[in-house]
Amino acid sequence: MVQIPRFEDRQEAFVKLYDELLNCHINTENSIVLSTSFDGLFFADKLAQKLESSLDLLFCAPILAPMNSDCEIATVSENMDIIMNEPLIDSFGISLDFVYGEAQRTYEEVIIPRIYKFRKGTTLSELKQKNIFLIDQGIETGITMNLAIKTCIQKKAKSIYVLAPVISTDIAKLLSNVSDALIVVHRLDYFVETEQYYKHLPKISEEEALAIMNKYITKKSLFPKEKNAIS
Repeated sequence: MVQIPRFEDRQEAFVKLYDELLNCHINTENSIVLSTSFDGLFFADKLAQKLESSLDLLFCAPILAPMNSDCEIATVSENMDIIMNEPLIDSFGISLDFVYGEAQRTYEEVIIPRIYKFRKGTTLSELKQKNIFLIDQGIETGITMNLAIKTCIQKKAKSIYVLAPVISTDIAKLLSNVSDALIVVHRLDYFVETEQYYKHLPKISEEEALAIMNKYITKKSLFPKEKNAIS
């Protein structure tokens, strides 16, 4: 019987992940740490402190199937990039018009309010010619991380490093091909869900997320009031 690796909590997972990063001897100057989820903010905060770098949260939200609210067919980012699960979209016979329409609605109703609440309306940090460290507490489907990488490339980042304590072997191969380095503790052939690999993994509360974000917000509100359409 295969023993499932389990971290005691986020702190233990971060310590082991940071050790893996040190072993890679990566240049961490001129860097920004980006969390790809609220729950990943704990790791992002810890890493930003270690690297003495800035921190930001890339806001993304799922687009759900019209007849199944548990089925994620695509994801949209605050940069209005979209990554689709094309096999699912095709199997459900969902039109691209629906996907783009839902992306626009999700952007306006979910992402923009989060930007105002958690980043005080400021735009995403400048990524051009920066070393970007994308981090989360676990990578499951890889959709959100792929979207984050796409955003970093469009923003002309110098290098993109992906970090997570746990990831599936298949997704690890995919992300390794589209990033400068993938730093993980465990690559698992039979990945269930991130929560399975922690003994204690409470959700990050709104208050905790705001407290972390407020430490790094220094800009005045730059987010445009008008809502741009997704093309």
